[in-house]
Amino acid sequence: MTRKRREWSLDEFKVAEAPGLDRFHDFGLPLPLMRGIARLGFEYCTPIQSEALPYALSDYDIVGQAQTGTGKTAAFLIALITHQLENPLPAPREPGFPRSLILAPTRELAMQTPTMPLRLRAIARRAWYLSSAAWISSGSACVLPRTPSISSSRRRAD
Repeated sequence: MTRKRREWSLDEFKVAEAPGLDRFHDFGLPLPLMRGIARLGFEYCTPIQSEALPYALSDYDIVGQAQTGTGKTAAFLIALITHQLENPLPAPREPGFPRSLILAPTRELAMQTPTMPLRLRAIARRAWYLSSAAWISSGSACVLPRTPSISSSRRRAD
């Protein structure tokens, strides 16, 4: 028996406008992404997210500096997942062909970074899978389950 999933609406995630704060609602993010953001309890952007998201969502390269725990990784992944949701592949790829290659400057960050998409996994169940990214850090790799191996990372990512 197939269980029918109830459709989720942005009306279920009400966040009041607040002076000086940007809401994730304000960026026109895809509905599956907004559902995941709601599940994580994110309501308002941090200052680095407010500054970075408009550019990242417009396909600009960005550089940002902020303290640990301020949401830099979330901003990066929100832009990445938005791009992948808005630009689906015309056909499924063979295993081992990543859509994204994410580089981390330290082993510690490479080990921490995958926890966010693991939490965001429910965001885009059909559109963005963990197997679509390989994480590489200065000389070491954090390869998630079902991700391409380092040897296959020579294949072109989106």
